[in-house]
Amino acid sequence: MSSRPQSVALFEIAYLLSMALGLVATYLTRRETIAQAEAIPGYEGWGLWLLIWSVAFWTLVNVTLWYLTAQRRSNAGRWMIAGLALANAYDFLTFFAMGQIGWHLGGALYAIPYAISLVALWFLFQPDSSRWFNDEPPADPEVFR
Repeated sequence: MSSRPQSVALFEIAYLLSMALGLVATYLTRRETIAQAEAIPGYEGWGLWLLIWSVAFWTLVNVTLWYLTAQRRSNAGRWMIAGLALANAYDFLTFFAMGQIGWHLGGALYAIPYAISLVALWFLFQPDSSRWFNDEPPADPEVFR
């Protein structure tokens, strides 16, 4: 089965959109993020560099996982994305419960990419994408008639 199913194409759109919106959210909240990092003893003056390296690292991780999953058909990549998405959702909900993320623009800016990443994850585990990752033939619609 060589052609990608629709759910994998939709995963790709949602995942890349989530990444792009996450980068926009990071840019728009950069001053808060830098101030929080520099408030940590020993990190005074390093907030900008911590933000730059963190964004570069996680962008590289996400692009690599996208490539492995959507382009190279890696089932391991699919499960790594699942683990990362669930860990991110847990972190977001924990920070929200602790009051570190509130009902303000920054909180909303981060909630949207997290929600879209969960939608992307949902696409990865649809029956047609699961068959594609396991190199199984697509379901025959005539079976259900």
